[in-house]
Amino acid sequence: MNNLLKSKAMLVSLSVHKFNPSKTDKRVTKDVLVAHGAADKTGKFTKVLLPEEAVEPFSKVESRLRIFHTTNTLPWDEDGMRVLPIDNFDSYKDGVKQALAEWETLKRAFRPEYERWRDVQQIRLNGLFNPKDYPPVDKVMEKFAIETRWLPMPDKEDFRVSLAADALSELEQSVEDRVSRAAAAARNDLYSRLAKRLEHISSTFSKEEPRFHDTIITNLRELCRLIPSLNVTGDPEIENLRITVLERVAQFDPDDLREDETKRSEAKQSADDILASMGLLSSVG
Repeated sequence: MNNLLKSKAMLVSLSVHKFNPSKTDKRVTKDVLVAHGAADKTGKFTKVLLPEEAVEPFSKVESRLRIFHTTNTLPWDEDGMRVLPIDNFDSYKDGVKQALAEWETLKRAFRPEYERWRDVQQIRLNGLFNPKDYPPVDKVMEKFAIETRWLPMPDKEDFRVSLAADALSELEQSVEDRVSRAAAAARNDLYSRLAKRLEHISSTFSKEEPRFHDTIITNLRELCRLIPSLNVTGDPEIENLRITVLERVAQFDPDDLREDETKRSEAKQSADDILASMGLLSSVG
């Protein structure tokens, strides 16, 4: 399993940094606590340094990028790294590159507007405004960054160091255990993604007059398209499940489902049958 993952995947982490447009005002906090007879550290007053519209575009790009990152990778551990299948490397790199281009466009637009946004907020803050809260624009721009970090999958053979036999054995076993946990987590993650989509379909089509978007089907199709590259262990059960979902549920046309109650019933039943085969029917709402 270790060698299989090492040859088919790598580790990647994503970090997104932004200028924080909020700051705690210690003076006002103290005034409020004293005015209400409250004890220290029972509350704080936070000022908003820039209008929401100044930084919201960055937050939207970050949100889309984080969803993309999670969708195109698999769980690894609690250290912020995730498993990126080699088969998915090019599409992942392209997705991050696109987000970076959007990010840089936003930065170029934000820079000349920074002082204007500050002046707008000065009027809104009135007596709460403090020019010392605002760093020079060059410092602010340094706060906006997107970073990816890449590492190879660990392999017990990588540890060619002078260790006692028992210590080396323990280290090798630790690596093996971690990779095994990652393989299990990857499998469970794909099952969970499929289950959530199927549960949503089952729940939606159990209603007498359901209202839904095309994405109820198109998102399921996209997941089925993505699974082969994410199935780094080559699990045949995952692949068989994917094909079954494609053939029995994802094949429905959203417009047909809106117009035809019988087809909605068929789609729901198929989703329920697959969930039952996964041992998850009881979780359908």
